[in-house]
Amino acid sequence: MTSEDGHGRFLTFRGAPIFDPQRPGRAVFVGVPLETRTERHRMGSSLGPHHIRLQSLSLNRFGTFMSGGGTRNEFDPVERLDLSDWGDIDLHGDLAESQTMVRAAFANLARLGLRTVSAGGDGSVTLPQLQAHASIRGPLAVLHLDAHTDSNPIKGPGAANCFDVATREGTILAEATVHLGIRGHVMRDDILAHVSRLGHTVIHMDDWTEAAIPDLLQKLRSLFSGRPLYVCIDLDVLDPAAAPGVTSPSWGGLSVREVQKVLRSLAGLDVVAVDINTLNPLFDMQGTTAHLAASLAVEGLHLFVHAENKSHAPHAS
Repeated sequence: MTSEDGHGRFLTFRGAPIFDPQRPGRAVFVGVPLETRTERHRMGSSLGPHHIRLQSLSLNRFGTFMSGGGTRNEFDPVERLDLSDWGDIDLHGDLAESQTMVRAAFANLARLGLRTVSAGGDGSVTLPQLQAHASIRGPLAVLHLDAHTDSNPIKGPGAANCFDVATREGTILAEATVHLGIRGHVMRDDILAHVSRLGHTVIHMDDWTEAAIPDLLQKLRSLFSGRPLYVCIDLDVLDPAAAPGVTSPSWGGLSVREVQKVLRSLAGLDVVAVDINTLNPLFDMQGTTAHLAASLAVEGLHLFVHAENKSHAPHAS
């Protein structure tokens, strides 16, 4: 299913062509309009993919920023990657059935060797994507940018237990799973202790200081190096002053500049997927958060280009 631009034309991310399985390219954008209805007073994240595509059309082609490795990104990642837009996954049935459909769709894309950038949907979109990529690449390292750990030890499909389930089933590498941006109020008083028992690393906002950032980013690179890396960006990792249009806002979050700095520090690592979720257009202001989400998706595409360049670089003999 593909959204339209209001003039009867298919709306795709940054005007990329519609996905063609005969010419899949090297990366693909996928909409995952799934939400769990756990935040009944703030419904609307299923509308996210359309609004991210719409705002992406105002983004220019070429980057000017420096990556962590000192490379200036003066190229068009859509062109470099032969990016296409798969459209939105046509979901129906209950949450478990919908997650099964998401897993199957992403497994097919991963089997083609594609790196994926996805637009949710709420946090329930993440587990099936992790499972899909891990089924092809093996257990994944994870950088999870979020105000919440989404690692609660609860049963059944949902958004709040994603990384607990993924750890227990061996989908992700516990020792290479990092939750960055944690803060605010939570469901359980023992959640940080539980996440520690799982073997994950938590970088709480209390520990995210200007003086500590360079060392923390270097530790992340060392931890993720040589491993397939899944980057999950729950937009509530950002302070609501920067990203008001999210499902579960939490004050005291990262700035846009800090999120960019984190992402750019990953250049050259084997980033296999970038998952952007919890945009809620019903609470957005003039498309501000959707535009930011589109911009972060492009940052992810730049990471894919750097990963491809690294994998194809000649080895010293």
